[in-house]
Amino acid sequence: MQLRYSALPAPSRLESFPSKAMLATPVLEAPDVSVRFAAQATTSGGTRKKSAPNLLDRLVRSLRKTWRAFKNWVFSVLSSVFRIAKPKKTKISAIDQMRLDLIKAYRKVGTHGYLAIADKMERCELPLNAMFSNLLNHRYNVLRTHNYPIDARHQHDIDQVSGQGTPEIKVKVEGGWHYRIPKNLKARGVASGASSKDRVSLNVVADKALLAQLDQLFVTRVKGYYKTPDMSDNWLERHDPITMYLDEPLTPAIEAEIVKIVTPFVRSTKDVLPGRLLAPGMAAETSPTVDEINHEITRAKAIDAQFADAVKQYFTDKRGQLKTSAGRLRSVREVIDQYSRPSAKSSI
Repeated sequence: MQLRYSALPAPSRLESFPSKAMLATPVLEAPDVSVRFAAQATTSGGTRKKSAPNLLDRLVRSLRKTWRAFKNWVFSVLSSVFRIAKPKKTKISAIDQMRLDLIKAYRKVGTHGYLAIADKMERCELPLNAMFSNLLNHRYNVLRTHNYPIDARHQHDIDQVSGQGTPEIKVKVEGGWHYRIPKNLKARGVASGASSKDRVSLNVVADKALLAQLDQLFVTRVKGYYKTPDMSDNWLERHDPITMYLDEPLTPAIEAEIVKIVTPFVRSTKDVLPGRLLAPGMAAETSPTVDEINHEITRAKAIDAQFADAVKQYFTDKRGQLKTSAGRLRSVREVIDQYSRPSAKSSI
């Protein structure tokens, strides 16, 4: 009997039980491609002898088809659930972002008053003008305030001394401050109610000896006055418990005298005071002009008209004039810079 060799397709990976014809078939393997040569016996008429269908092969093919259908169904279900669990992100307005950031900041503070305001904002019960006012004040507090530990040099009765006048100094109590003002300012050519241009912030300890030296500085040599907290504990809550207001230009000679007096009382040498650094713990700033204030109001209007009204109110003093400190102007500028961007991120 003569053997004829013909190429047949490679079996499926899942065919673990080949037919009897395959077991009797010699297989030749090339280095790169596996080719099966099946020898089949032929009759004198050349008719190929067919083998009976394999029941196990049909079962495997059916199971594979069912498994593919099941995987497709599971994938479809999971895709739908994922789309529901993670909705598509949408942009929110600058005002809504302000509210979210302030809620987060107040909850981080954690005190009862802040938490109550945060609850009102979450329920949208706090009026917009009140929300804007809270935002601006909070940003200023972040810039200026800090919790300092009690220094060994801290004198707990400092507020009693700062609140008392002398034959040469009168004390004005306003807004949580003791303003210590020389009585001879008018005699020295400073008009009553004049606005100071230059101011100096001091990061110092609460020491009565420092107050005595500053009193003499402003009574005899420098035109101006200064302020201190009206409570002893408040000295520990600000980077700058003392601010000096000058009614004359801040010359190098005045700077040198301030540095000489203040240096022994400096509390921290870290660069935490806004403005031009005079020496560690001392920084100078120039009072904002009306034009600078109006510029920020105009910028706020580009975000929201009501927000601009709140900024204007924030910069208006009791006499109805536009007037503010360098620190307040800087904090408002930072808020406007942040929420003028298309996607504002929290920094409060």
